[in-house]
Amino acid sequence: MPPPNAFLGRAAAPSDAALAAALGPAISLWRALLDALTAAHPKLTAEWYSYSPKKAGWSLRCKLGKRTLLYLIPSEGSCRVALVFGDKALQAIREEGFPASVLDAIAAATRYAEGTGITVDLQAREDIATISRLTDVKIRH
Repeated sequence: MPPPNAFLGRAAAPSDAALAAALGPAISLWRALLDALTAAHPKLTAEWYSYSPKKAGWSLRCKLGKRTLLYLIPSEGSCRVALVFGDKALQAIREEGFPASVLDAIAAATRYAEGTGITVDLQAREDIATISRLTDVKIRH
């Protein structure tokens, strides 16, 4: 089971200081991922989002135009990235040599009408490249 959202039950979106305090050293990976995504996609926007602060907490939704690309989900001391893919994108991921952890997440995921959702832990610099590649696949498909 993934760690709980660091901002579960809070009525307002977190401040930069609250995010840094919750993530601890993982804030550098959070920022590096956002920098990489913004460098690759200059029109990328990021906004705090919660469908239910009491039930789900807050996540940072990254969009390109009106299209949501991914969500960054803060936990105490770590973070995860959630992405949803359609069938064509899933096929491309299977064909493009992604790490076994990504393929395992896809195999274990439930398929919904809006797509198949996976989460990727952001634990190391290498994960930034993987998440950037996944985002590129999503944009292409």
